[in-house]
Amino acid sequence: MDIFSNLQAIGECLLDEKRTLAFKKAIKEMMKKNDVVLDVCCGRSLLLPMMRYYAKEIKKYIGVDIEEKNLEAKKKNICNNKPIDPKTYYPFETEWVITNVAEMTNKIISF
Repeated sequence: MDIFSNLQAIGECLLDEKRTLAFKKAIKEMMKKNDVVLDVCCGRSLLLPMMRYYAKEIKKYIGVDIEEKNLEAKKKNICNNKPIDPKTYYPFETEWVITNVAEMTNKIISF
């Protein structure tokens, strides 16, 4: 049984608290030391702040999205009124790929 099967909001938008708890549980249970995490359709990479605390030992995060504006929004993320530099802020390597997921097999070569 997967960790999302007990959610009661099938077909509905999850409340932020429920979504946060589900993501936190998934990150803690599924992301292990030296894993490479592929976040398909990552949007603005909203999992990354939680991963910073609960998946510190992964090897790398790769976010894939079709919208370049999402990557631009990610670059503007701020913590304590200062821009985040992914190279120093996260305890693991980060990479973002702008591509159509259906065509991404030749875009990601860093696995």
